[in-house]
Amino acid sequence: MLERFFRLVRERGDDCFSFGGIGATPDDRTRQAVARAHDVPLTRHPEAVALLEKQFGEATYPNRILMAELPEGAGLIPNSHNNIPGFYYGRIHCLPGFPEMARPMVGWVVEHRYRLAPEHAEGFIAYIVNGVKESELVPLLSSCEDRFPDLKFSSLPRFSDGTSWQIELGIRGSSPQLDEGAEALAEGVRALGFTLETG
Repeated sequence: MLERFFRLVRERGDDCFSFGGIGATPDDRTRQAVARAHDVPLTRHPEAVALLEKQFGEATYPNRILMAELPEGAGLIPNSHNNIPGFYYGRIHCLPGFPEMARPMVGWVVEHRYRLAPEHAEGFIAYIVNGVKESELVPLLSSCEDRFPDLKFSSLPRFSDGTSWQIELGIRGSSPQLDEGAEALAEGVRALGFTLETG
């Protein structure tokens, strides 16, 4: 079942955090399942071996060393609690089942694997257009989506005072494309003869 789940995660490209099952006892099967799901063997990760030997010395063998047998190509997730690392393979992150260990490890993953540089951070720009029906803006929105495929354009129609139409236009994405797409949308609205204000 674990292998099927990890294969599904792999196929869908989802982000996954898996807690527990990475120890050395027979019921710890997460390492093996991740390896099979990616069609790679388990191999002894040199850095993981060094960490275990530093932590346990001769007592690393013959059993604790099994925790260093990871899917070939896996990366390590540092464990500040006891120096026994977790690991990641692709978008799958495998951590201990103990919250006091897992919490800082999740923080490390977010900080080191998912933190965006400021220039790539996602932003949102909104405009309000008065006196227009949504259907009048469809060609413009479609054109902007074609020009800026990495941005997400949205429109939300509503009555501003119960009698006249008002459209909130939204653009979501990363700079510098976000600013370029927003300016293109604003210019298009003005070219249609409508005025807009920042939402």
